[in-house]
Amino acid sequence: MANKASALDPLLETMRREATLANRNPDDIQITTIAPRNSGDVNQLVELGVQRLVLPPTGLEDTFEQMERRWERFLDRMSSCRA
Repeated sequence: MANKASALDPLLETMRREATLANRNPDDIQITTIAPRNSGDVNQLVELGVQRLVLPPTGLEDTFEQMERRWERFLDRMSSCRA
């Protein structure tokens, strides 16, 4: 399965082209996507122009404490990413 960056690349190219055709600056469009599982993919997403990542809850039954621990694990895994 392709990583998120390779799947998003053609979509973002289309978005940039269409924004230019509509006389919009493509760099003004903020891009958000679901967070990948590893930091290498995060770096690739940043190179494509992704500005925000969303970490969805694993289920409706998650408690605040479970979600907080999940965020902490995610941040530990992503600590090697560039800013």
